[in-house]
Amino acid sequence: MKNLTLALALVSTLAAVPASAKKKTETFVVRPANYLAATLAAGSFLAPFPAGIPTLEEPAIRDGLILLAKLEDAGGAIVGFASEQERADFVSLVGTSTWTLTVPGRGTLFLSQEETLAPLVQFISEMVAAGQPERTWDPPFVLTTTLPGTGGVVGGTGEFKNAHGTFREVDSLHFISLITGALRVTDTIIIELDGVPASETN
Repeated sequence: MKNLTLALALVSTLAAVPASAKKKTETFVVRPANYLAATLAAGSFLAPFPAGIPTLEEPAIRDGLILLAKLEDAGGAIVGFASEQERADFVSLVGTSTWTLTVPGRGTLFLSQEETLAPLVQFISEMVAAGQPERTWDPPFVLTTTLPGTGGVVGGTGEFKNAHGTFREVDSLHFISLITGALRVTDTIIIELDGVPASETN
């Protein structure tokens, strides 16, 4: 009887929580086929594209990376566009990055994280040591790059105006070429939005 009473109390408590205050999951995907442009310093192990795009040569930005891409939802439909800006620290093997995800008709989400670069650097080092100029993963090598406790929703516009919560980036590595500088990675961005009381949205 005591257990039944506790269970009923829990159900009552959950039911009393407004729907707007419950967590909501949003999943977006950036695939290599939807890359539009990327730039970083010339001579990096990755090649900027398209050909002729200005590179990040000034001392203050030489550690940077900028990626532009079309954005898919979890079902594979193109729903918007995305940009990632990252500063890579190859001493600590940690990158500090932000994502801007714009979904026309809904709004824009701003995300921030620290992510590990260690697996990528390890793979490239192994390829160099083995004299392997290219490597393909089939199925892809999958890992969560977001370091624990660092992935956060900074804010947003439109539907996401009062957004806050957490996120993680899950990368699926398909291909690396040390010849062309190509890196094909599918980024899956899983966002847990905290509920926003209705009074905050008015």
